[in-house]
Amino acid sequence: MTLANHFNRVSSSRLFELQRRLQTLEKKHNIMETFLKDLKYIFDQLASIGNHVPEKMKIFSALNGLGREYEPIKTNIENSVDSTPSLSLDEVASKLKGYDDRLQSYVTEASISPHVAFNVTHSDNG
Repeated sequence: MTLANHFNRVSSSRLFELQRRLQTLEKKHNIMETFLKDLKYIFDQLASIGNHVPEKMKIFSALNGLGREYEPIKTNIENSVDSTPSLSLDEVASKLKGYDDRLQSYVTEASISPHVAFNVTHSDNG
């Protein structure tokens, strides 16, 4: 019985560490899918020790980890959080992935130089 109590006890340090990771997790240069999987892992770990994260807090945690380039979608989602029916993290994740895909397409387009398309090689076989 002593062993069961020892191993079943939720460690305060474990709870503190998971909460800290949740508050400090940032997308940075990761792809959106990886960022969202990392978030879900932390939510699952918290749930496994009996500390379930409410849906709104999951959404705010996801938004908190995004940079400035996500401000338009963050504002849109924040304005929709209190709507009826309320948003789920899955719905927010779908919106974030779509927005991220759009951002990535802009980066790809900007990296293609228009000069490359018209670059002609001249030979010296004159």
